[in-house]
Amino acid sequence: MQVLQRGPYSDEPASLARMDSLMEAEGLAPHGLHHEACLFDPREEDPARTRTILCRPVRQGTVDTPPQGRSFTGNELLGTGGRADA
Repeated sequence: MQVLQRGPYSDEPASLARMDSLMEAEGLAPHGLHHEACLFDPREEDPARTRTILCRPVRQGTVDTPPQGRSFTGNELLGTGGRADA
């Protein structure tokens, strides 16, 4: 799920909360951390005119419903076989 946020970074929590409400209404749950893509140069733009795409991975189900299938640790995704020191 993604949304285009218009305005300063301080508005980001409200945008994420609206995404959470929409996910719940659509029967979706978060599936990982959100990430963002800034469509501006923060050194040159007025904060009120900034544009940021907020993206949140989702899955079917609710927060209380475990995901289907195998889940992976961050280390497994990095190819370290689950060893934090690798």
